[in-house]
Amino acid sequence: MAVNRMNILVGIGTVAVDGIDIGGTEGGVTVEKAVEVYEKEVDQLLDATDIVPTKWTLHAETQLAEATLANLKLAWNEKAAITEDANKRSLPIGLRQDFPEHVLVFKGKSPEGKDRTYTVWRAIQAEASSHALQKGEKVVFPVKFRCLPDMARSLEEQYGLVEDAKV
Repeated sequence: MAVNRMNILVGIGTVAVDGIDIGGTEGGVTVEKAVEVYEKEVDQLLDATDIVPTKWTLHAETQLAEATLANLKLAWNEKAAITEDANKRSLPIGLRQDFPEHVLVFKGKSPEGKDRTYTVWRAIQAEASSHALQKGEKVVFPVKFRCLPDMARSLEEQYGLVEDAKV
């Protein structure tokens, strides 16, 4: 098999949540699609006769390297607005009964050097997120989104799309 070095991709470009660029990230973006299956087994065989999917999941996660209150609000799933006056900027920390849905867009490079864009239609930040204030370490806000299907779209693209630009 011949190896085409141009097909080996490195790095991520930008990350946007609801159309807003979240700035720098640490460790790029990890997108994981997983499936749980049921294995049809019978006593007469040492392996399964078939497998069928029982659950699909899609996750996207990154670490927000810009420790702004707007990024902390996203990582901690806060609802209240950030307020600001001449002396301070504040983010109230409260309890939520609902999870806002977000549209995620990650951009990197395609094998041709053009844009590769990942778009996820429905993403909810419903994971724990902690950060440390330590000497000699930068503060990053980990954020992990559980992506859900958009039932209004065709079955083939209910989670989203990965598109390579041609121009």
